[in-house]
Amino acid sequence: MAGIAALLKALAKVTWRGARSVASVQENNFFLIGAVLLLQAGPFVRVLLVAMLLIPLSADPMRTVPPERWNLLPLERGRIVWLRIAAMWLNPVLLAAIAAAWFLKQPGLGLKLAAFFVAAQLAAPWMEAAVARTPSLDLTRWVPAFPGAMGALVRKNLREMISVLDFWAAAALSGLAFAYKLAASWPEPEMAMVMSIFVVLAALGTYAQCLFGLDGESGRARYLLMPLPAWRILLAKDIAFLVVAVALTLPLAPSAGLASALAALAVGHHLSVLRPVAQLRWRFTSGSLSAAMFQAVACSAAGVSVYRDSALWLIPCFAAWALSLGWYSLVWNSAWTSESFNARW
Repeated sequence: MAGIAALLKALAKVTWRGARSVASVQENNFFLIGAVLLLQAGPFVRVLLVAMLLIPLSADPMRTVPPERWNLLPLERGRIVWLRIAAMWLNPVLLAAIAAAWFLKQPGLGLKLAAFFVAAQLAAPWMEAAVARTPSLDLTRWVPAFPGAMGALVRKNLREMISVLDFWAAAALSGLAFAYKLAASWPEPEMAMVMSIFVVLAALGTYAQCLFGLDGESGRARYLLMPLPAWRILLAKDIAFLVVAVALTLPLAPSAGLASALAALAVGHHLSVLRPVAQLRWRFTSGSLSAAMFQAVACSAAGVSVYRDSALWLIPCFAAWALSLGWYSLVWNSAWTSESFNARW
């Protein structure tokens, strides 16, 4: 039993660490800028976005341990079964369901959370088996190859964007806005513009502040060894971001989406290059409140000007983005090789 207790303690630590990582949404533009607006949204939108937060929390703690390590543990099958049953009670969603039913006296909410937990536990291994059996179900395999010296980098960056919840929140908002645009008899005239700016600013804006967050220390070392100038490496990140932003706003107002994306990148380069923060896959990215405020002003001004006045406003948007790209490419090497940068990373 001492061995099982030690394993449960380790699983509890991993589960708590994963639960704390979900709190990164508090430093995400989606929470900082969009939470108040979403209070006025329909119940379907709120349920969808709450589900995006619950899915990472519903992960089975036992699946955090690599299979090869399980094979090395001196445990009989019966003890592994008991360990799995005990590990289920470490899950935050199941604990929240019990708390809702008992302390908050809301059995309906408790049953819904418990049902969500059970569905997530059953769906995760089924989806992994389906992807292993049919590799085409892996969305990252559908990312096309790009030509040129930066083609592989752009493809890698697109795959990274798909692996964070920011992308899926943006896709959900874009799809719902497009459905409203098709179904409404008299849609709001500027709904497409507002939602395009909102998709880029609230759902994707934080990612523009941490373009190198998923690369890690090893990725940073590889970038310094690449026979490519800094501006090309940063440009590959920007191209992937712009492709996603334009694709998601294409059914709405792509010109406003492009202008907002350029503004978001122009502001986000500062944190991405000088103060990168490590991020986790299948979580919302975390950024800075001050950068979010600057992005809110820049994205709104750029998107509204292009949509309402003239597409010629894209020229200063491109100019601001190009100046930001050039400047932070110049300070790249000196910043990334400094001792203070290495200590902070």
